[in-house]
Amino acid sequence: MLGAIVGPPADLTDAQLFRLLLQTPRAIAPLDFELRGARGAFFVRAIRRLDVNRINDACEAERPAVRGWLVRRELVALTLCDRHGTPSVRDSRELGALDHDELQGLTTAVQQQLQRISPLYGHSLVDAWERRLEDGAGAQENRGAADVLGSCCEMAGRLFVPRPDRYFDVPIRELTDGQWMAYWAANNHVTAQLPAR
Repeated sequence: MLGAIVGPPADLTDAQLFRLLLQTPRAIAPLDFELRGARGAFFVRAIRRLDVNRINDACEAERPAVRGWLVRRELVALTLCDRHGTPSVRDSRELGALDHDELQGLTTAVQQQLQRISPLYGHSLVDAWERRLEDGAGAQENRGAADVLGSCCEMAGRLFVPRPDRYFDVPIRELTDGQWMAYWAANNHVTAQLPAR
């Protein structure tokens, strides 16, 4: 379902890419696909690697002939949302009415947006994403946001404890890989501004 390992979208500047991943509680993007009989626009929301792993694990026991279809259906159901990020599908079985071509078209459209808004460790060119995000965090127009995000931490004695959950206002376990990447880019930006000891 996730396809090839991809880098960050080339049509966005580094500054725009950084801001894209700062959306709270998760990045969302409009879906360029119309579902037969559906009203309103659909969006795709970023996912966590854990979400992908759980879906793969749940479908593991299925016959290979249906496993791929079930994984695609589950991922599409998990990511479809409205413009506010509220899930549009309560249960993946709601997508069971789609024929093969519709599900394939919808899956392709969802995957294209996930590649833009939801980099995943193990499924993305992480070095390229990190480089672009660090440049985006350092962009003048992102300085305030980068300073706030990059400063979200605690010190436990001499131990540095990252706390990006404070910026994104979600439990730390709900953070996406993209949010972690944006956090580390912002933290590197803040750290580079500190006086040398």
